[in-house]
Amino acid sequence: MALKKQVHCVCDMKYHVVLVTKYRRPVLQYKEVSDRLKEECIRLIDRFDGEVIEMETDCDHIHILMALGPGYAIRNVINTLKGTTSYLLRRDYMDLIKPHLWGKEFWSNSYYCATCGGVTVDVIRKYVENQPKEKRGPGNPNLVSKKKKHI
Repeated sequence: MALKKQVHCVCDMKYHVVLVTKYRRPVLQYKEVSDRLKEECIRLIDRFDGEVIEMETDCDHIHILMALGPGYAIRNVINTLKGTTSYLLRRDYMDLIKPHLWGKEFWSNSYYCATCGGVTVDVIRKYVENQPKEKRGPGNPNLVSKKKKHI
C-alpha cells in the first residue's frame, strides 16, 4: 500500500485486528458465512479510506491486516465492522448460525488490535538514538537552512 498523504502529514498506519465470536462459538465454520464476512469487511474498510492487506477466518474468529489513513480512530472502524457484520450475518444466515449463537450476540465485546509496520521497534530505536547529538550549525551536513526573504 502506498503512503497516505494529506495536507500536513504523510502516514503509513497498519493494524492487525482479531475479532472473536461470542463465547468463541463456531459461527464462521460455514464457507458462505465466512466469505460474506470477508466481503463486508473489505467494503467497510474501503469506506474508511483503508485497504485490506490480508484477511482470513477460522471457525470462531477473523484476522484482518489493514492499512488506514490518519483520519479515523481504529476503535471506530472496529465498532463499525462488528456492528454492521453482526447485523448482516444474523439477518442473512440466521437459520444456519442460530444453533451456534448465544442469544442475539454475534461478536465478543473485546477485540485484539496491534499496530505493525515495515520495520521493527529496534530499528526505529537505533535510528532515533543515532540522530545528530551536536547542535546544527554552519558546516554541519545536517544543517537546515531557513533564510528569510526581505521584500
